[in-house]
Amino acid sequence: PKNLVDYHKDVFYHSKNDEIGFICFDFKEKSIKLTSYTIKSNNNPNGFCNPKSWVVEVSNDNKKWEEIDRRENDSSLKGSKIIFTFKVKKPKENFYRFIRLRQISKGWNTSDYYIWFYSIEFNGELKYASK
Repeated sequence: PKNLVDYHKDVFYHSKNDEIGFICFDFKEKSIKLTSYTIKSNNNPNGFCNPKSWVVEVSNDNKKWEEIDRRENDSSLKGSKIIFTFKVKKPKENFYRFIRLRQISKGWNTSDYYIWFYSIEFNGELKYASK
Protein backbone atom coordinates (compact mmCIF):
# COMPACT_ATOMS: atom_id res chain seq x y z
CA PRO A 1 0.00 0.00 0.00
CA LYS A 2 2.91 2.42 0.53
CA ASN A 3 3.25 2.54 -3.27
CA LEU A 4 -0.09 4.38 -3.42
CA VAL A 5 1.40 7.44 -1.74
CA ASP A 6 4.89 7.37 -3.27
CA TYR A 7 4.46 9.98 -6.00
CA HIS A 8 8.14 9.97 -6.98
CA LYS A 9 8.29 6.41 -8.31
CA ASP A 10 6.30 4.83 -11.12
CA VAL A 11 5.07 1.90 -9.01
CA PHE A 12 1.61 0.52 -8.40
CA TYR A 13 -0.37 -1.30 -5.75
CA HIS A 14 -2.63 -4.25 -6.20
CA SER A 15 -4.47 -6.17 -3.54
CA LYS A 16 -5.14 -9.85 -3.25
CA ASN A 17 -7.99 -11.17 -5.38
CA ASP A 18 -10.53 -10.62 -2.60
CA GLU A 19 -14.22 -9.87 -3.11
CA ILE A 20 -14.32 -7.68 0.01
CA GLY A 21 -11.08 -5.83 -0.68
CA PHE A 22 -10.35 -2.44 0.78
CA ILE A 23 -7.49 -0.05 1.48
CA CYS A 24 -7.45 1.83 4.78
CA PHE A 25 -5.39 4.94 5.52
CA ASP A 26 -4.64 5.91 9.13
CA PHE A 27 -3.70 9.55 9.63
CA LYS A 28 -2.49 8.72 13.19
CA GLU A 29 -2.19 11.96 15.21
CA LYS A 30 -3.82 13.94 12.38
CA SER A 31 -7.33 13.97 10.99
CA ILE A 32 -8.76 15.08 7.67
CA LYS A 33 -11.92 16.69 6.37
CA LEU A 34 -11.94 15.12 2.90
CA THR A 35 -13.34 17.14 -0.01
CA SER A 36 -11.89 15.23 -2.99
CA TYR A 37 -9.39 12.54 -3.92
CA THR A 38 -7.28 11.85 -6.98
CA ILE A 39 -6.50 8.38 -8.35
CA LYS A 40 -3.99 7.41 -11.05
CA SER A 41 -5.11 4.24 -12.86
CA ASN A 42 -2.82 1.31 -13.62
CA ASN A 43 -0.92 0.97 -16.91
CA ASN A 44 -3.20 -1.50 -18.69
CA PRO A 45 -4.46 0.09 -21.93
CA ASN A 46 -7.87 -1.59 -21.91
CA GLY A 47 -8.58 -0.63 -18.29
CA PHE A 48 -7.97 -4.20 -17.09
CA CYS A 49 -8.48 -4.34 -13.30
CA ASN A 50 -8.83 -0.57 -12.91
CA PRO A 51 -11.40 0.49 -10.29
CA LYS A 52 -14.98 0.35 -11.53
CA SER A 53 -17.23 0.58 -8.46
CA TRP A 54 -16.20 1.61 -4.94
CA VAL A 55 -17.12 3.57 -1.85
CA VAL A 56 -15.03 5.92 0.26
CA GLU A 57 -15.72 5.78 3.98
CA VAL A 58 -14.44 7.70 7.01
CA SER A 59 -14.09 6.73 10.68
CA ASN A 60 -12.49 7.87 13.91
CA ASP A 61 -12.37 4.45 15.59
CA ASN A 62 -11.76 2.05 12.63
CA LYS A 63 -15.03 0.28 13.55
CA LYS A 64 -17.96 2.56 12.72
CA TRP A 65 -17.74 3.79 9.12
CA GLU A 66 -19.63 6.57 7.33
CA GLU A 67 -19.92 6.53 3.56
CA ILE A 68 -19.01 9.86 1.98
CA ASP A 69 -18.65 8.85 -1.68
CA ARG A 70 -19.97 6.07 -3.94
CA ARG A 71 -19.03 5.33 -7.53
CA GLU A 72 -20.78 2.63 -9.55
CA ASN A 73 -19.73 1.60 -13.06
CA ASP A 74 -17.57 4.72 -13.19
CA SER A 75 -15.45 4.72 -16.36
CA SER A 76 -13.26 7.69 -15.33
CA LEU A 77 -10.28 5.35 -14.69
CA LYS A 78 -10.86 2.94 -17.58
CA GLY A 79 -7.53 3.30 -19.38
CA SER A 80 -3.78 3.51 -18.93
CA LYS A 81 -2.36 5.90 -16.31
CA ILE A 82 -5.41 8.13 -16.24
CA ILE A 83 -5.38 10.72 -13.45
CA PHE A 84 -8.83 11.77 -12.25
CA THR A 85 -10.04 13.80 -9.29
CA PHE A 86 -13.31 12.80 -7.66
CA LYS A 87 -15.21 15.38 -5.64
CA VAL A 88 -16.71 13.78 -2.51
CA LYS A 89 -20.49 13.50 -3.02
CA LYS A 90 -21.46 13.60 0.67
CA PRO A 91 -18.74 15.63 2.43
CA LYS A 92 -18.78 15.79 6.23
CA GLU A 93 -18.09 18.80 8.42
CA ASN A 94 -16.15 16.65 10.91
CA PHE A 95 -12.52 15.56 10.74
CA TYR A 96 -11.66 11.84 10.59
CA ARG A 97 -8.58 9.78 11.40
CA PHE A 98 -9.28 6.91 8.95
CA ILE A 99 -10.20 6.86 5.27
CA ARG A 100 -11.12 3.59 3.59
CA LEU A 101 -11.59 2.87 -0.10
CA ARG A 102 -13.67 -0.30 -0.44
CA GLN A 103 -14.44 -1.93 -3.77
CA ILE A 104 -18.02 -3.02 -4.41
CA SER A 105 -17.53 -4.84 -7.73
CA LYS A 106 -14.91 -6.43 -9.95
CA GLY A 107 -12.61 -4.07 -11.86
CA TRP A 108 -12.91 -3.23 -15.55
CA ASN A 109 -12.49 -6.06 -18.09
CA THR A 110 -11.79 -8.76 -15.53
CA SER A 111 -13.48 -11.48 -13.53
CA ASP A 112 -11.14 -10.75 -10.61
CA TYR A 113 -11.49 -8.56 -7.53
CA TYR A 114 -8.06 -6.92 -7.48
CA ILE A 115 -7.77 -3.31 -6.38
CA TRP A 116 -5.06 -2.16 -8.76
CA PHE A 117 -3.87 1.39 -9.42
CA TYR A 118 -0.80 3.63 -9.17
CA SER A 119 -1.64 6.28 -6.60
CA ILE A 120 -4.21 8.08 -4.52
CA GLU A 121 -4.04 11.59 -3.13
CA PHE A 122 -6.45 13.06 -0.59
CA ASN A 123 -7.53 16.70 -0.72
CA GLY A 124 -9.19 18.67 2.03
CA GLU A 125 -8.34 20.17 5.37
CA LEU A 126 -5.79 18.55 7.72
CA LYS A 127 -5.87 18.98 11.47
CA TYR A 128 -3.25 17.99 14.05
CA ALA A 129 -4.36 16.47 17.36
CA SER A 130 -4.32 18.75 20.39
CA LYS A 131 -1.59 17.98 22.89
